[in-house]
Amino acid sequence: MLSKDCTTTRLPANTGTRLSSRVSSTLRQPETDSFANALRIYGQKEYVNAHNHKFMRDCLQPILSVNATHEGPLAEKASFDQAGNLHKQFPICVGARVMLLENIWTERGLVNGALGTVDNIIWPAGTEDARASPSQALLIAFDEYGHEEDGPYLYRRVDRKPVVPIFRSRRDYFISNRSCKRTQFPITVAHAITIHKSQGVTTDKAVLNLNHREFSRGLSYVVASRVRQLSGLLFDEPINYEKLRKRTGGDLAIMRAHDYERRKDQYI
Repeated sequence: MLSKDCTTTRLPANTGTRLSSRVSSTLRQPETDSFANALRIYGQKEYVNAHNHKFMRDCLQPILSVNATHEGPLAEKASFDQAGNLHKQFPICVGARVMLLENIWTERGLVNGALGTVDNIIWPAGTEDARASPSQALLIAFDEYGHEEDGPYLYRRVDRKPVVPIFRSRRDYFISNRSCKRTQFPITVAHAITIHKSQGVTTDKAVLNLNHREFSRGLSYVVASRVRQLSGLLFDEPINYEKLRKRTGGDLAIMRAHDYERRKDQYI
């Protein structure tokens, strides 16, 4: 069971040895190759954007630019955060890894932070120009949907994963005291995500670079709770372990404590 010790900033004495065994340069090529499509967790948005862009560039699939619709004279000026975690625009394609950005069905795992793979994109019947017309739904196979009980789904993939439709959501907000609305899919591309977005995420495999400044704080929390077992971790570079042993407080400690409460019944 996930230990509450993982919410502290001080790491156990043998942690350095255990983590060092997962550095890419120490592993055989077949094992590192198995992480080619694993989730990347980075400390800065620049690294996240670069990795997600690289996937879109190299995926050999048609890329659709999904634009939001807006109401209100200043609505389009709103940032992602101001518009309630809806993008003004984002690229998508079949096969893209994505993250859900709102709670749709908590009991079945369709929650903020759920990861999945885009299986198809659909438009209303009669649409003649798909690029000029807003898509109706993204059909997504979520990693944790339908494992214990069969919830409703459109169809199952060859690997038996159920596929469900995700429709556009609307957010109401104010810019300069002016009422605004944005309508967009509550989705973001997630081949790589930030530390902040990794809160609440559990995955089979993840790749991290712990030498980024942000990882020197709260590392024990990130490492212990992002993957189900140690063999699911891969580190891009050798670890500066002394950095990781430093004590720090602040928001990360609070975030770790909250995340522990969500995860205390999970096993790794």
